[in-house]
Amino acid sequence: MTQKATAVPQFDTGSWDETATIAQSIAQKGFQLIGLRADGTAIISDDVMTLPDAVSPEVIDPSLNDAAALAASARYARKNKVTLTAWDKLMREPTFTTMLPATHRLRELVAEEQGKDAHEIGVHVEWSAQRSGAERVLMRLPRKADPEKVGPLIPGWSSGWTIEQDTWTGLTAFTWGPQRILPGIVPIRSLMPGAFEPTAWNRIPMGLASDGSQVIWQPQLHPHGLIAGTTGSGKTQGLLALVIGCLTRGWKVGICDPMKGGADYKFLNDFLAARPRMELEGATQLEASQDTAAILKALYREGQRRKRLCLEHDVNFWAKLPAEVREREDIRPFLLVIDEYKSLTDRDTVPTMPKGVNDPELEAEIAELREFDVAKLSISVYAGKIARELRAWGIYIWLALQKAEQDALGRDLRENLPARIQYVIPGQTFAPEVLKFLFPGDSSALAATEISILDDRESQGLGVMTQKDGPTGFRGGFAPDEEHASFPDLLRAMGVPSPVPLSMAAPTRATASPSGSDSSDRFAGL
Repeated sequence: MTQKATAVPQFDTGSWDETATIAQSIAQKGFQLIGLRADGTAIISDDVMTLPDAVSPEVIDPSLNDAAALAASARYARKNKVTLTAWDKLMREPTFTTMLPATHRLRELVAEEQGKDAHEIGVHVEWSAQRSGAERVLMRLPRKADPEKVGPLIPGWSSGWTIEQDTWTGLTAFTWGPQRILPGIVPIRSLMPGAFEPTAWNRIPMGLASDGSQVIWQPQLHPHGLIAGTTGSGKTQGLLALVIGCLTRGWKVGICDPMKGGADYKFLNDFLAARPRMELEGATQLEASQDTAAILKALYREGQRRKRLCLEHDVNFWAKLPAEVREREDIRPFLLVIDEYKSLTDRDTVPTMPKGVNDPELEAEIAELREFDVAKLSISVYAGKIARELRAWGIYIWLALQKAEQDALGRDLRENLPARIQYVIPGQTFAPEVLKFLFPGDSSALAATEISILDDRESQGLGVMTQKDGPTGFRGGFAPDEEHASFPDLLRAMGVPSPVPLSMAAPTRATASPSGSDSSDRFAGL
């Protein structure tokens, strides 16, 4: 580990860009530019962690108080073109080094942002040999400093930089990386396989990450899911990507969206194994809610049927059943999506009819409210039972919300929905505490960082999703309305089958197969 002085071309010593250019040429020779003397000669080292030699001259008048002594040290630094890097309060002793002016300026900016004196901030820059700029910046920051606010002060800062705090040394490392940029649009078609691919049932792509890789849902890792996003965020498109991804990979799918009458998913009706009747088909809001409750009950019964089959064949997971059994019994993974779940399960106080009042219309309204309440309770109860009990038997559920809030669903149900996605309107910011509902603990801060880094403030479909390595930002799949009509033919050409509808009738001992109702009237059982 050596230091030496060397002549360098003339450059603006306070300019970060010009300093970086000189430092790059030196780094390409295996050295680091670490300081600059008053005569303009550079101090270089063959060790990237070397700091300029420090000096502690006896410049302090013992009669001065602490503030005056510190001010005298600052005057000495300016006069001799050195940097005051430390102040020993006990010994009343300053330490000076020949820091690079550009590094000195960065330190001043950080100190100003933190409301501290510059000597309380430590800054060390490692310059890149591959590019003109810093490779890594090490800082000694105040204990309560927020590195997320400090990082952008580094010239050339972008979403590619990573931050790592070492609690042992007290140092924060800011490391350069290529800027992370998401594609503006990710067509759902680009996430589909080339042909019907049932063997890929455990890898459902939801979109693309900044490195171009697919962000996927893995049911064996995160069996059930919760997706949130307000109008304009891309949540509905995300659900379409989920549904089409499952259909093309061998799943049976049901969709319950009684609040909007299933309009967003109508073009997929021929490929759905379950759905409520729609308003366009003459169903009322109450009937659609009751249908949703009936579908959940039927799906729970289907899960119990599958469980019995697995126990009969001494296996603990649906995919371990013999292939001929799965074929005969129509055992495929089954996804049920429930959109606007909170609206479907928010229960109101049902009034009672006052004694002595004869008002048939009011009585009918109260009776309907009571029926709504029963449907809402059934939806809530059976969604919880499915999430708790049926993942091993190939029954999976995703719930969609406008806002992920504490009162949206109970803790027990929430804890059984480990796959989480938050979609974001362009320019929308989320404090970590707001994200804790979906991403508990330290994950909320990571999710907020992903949103902040990847939001280009104009493109829809920005989401952050649980992955095995933590929350990951991505651009969700998108299919414009004008493309919807082409999807049925595309799915048929791929070999995606029209499924046998979910049997809505309670099973009997004589039931030998899951054939359910006549497929000519696909949802006649509702």
